[in-house]
Amino acid sequence: MAKAIREKFPNHDIQVEHYGGSFELEVYYKIEYTTIAALHEAALSVAEVADEGARIGYEMLGEDFER
Repeated sequence: MAKAIREKFPNHDIQVEHYGGSFELEVYYKIEYTTIAALHEAALSVAEVADEGARIGYEMLGEDFER
């Protein structure tokens, strides 16, 4: 799943974290901004990764995926 998300969003750093019996994907997107609009645009970009990542997760894992 992480590989599929990384391929779709190559400008974002997607890391897999393992906690006990579950895995989490962390999205890192380093930006420099000088305006609120630029910060907002970056936040929307990360939200797009989360939404698409959830779609991929449900597609690959079905009910075993938890957003």
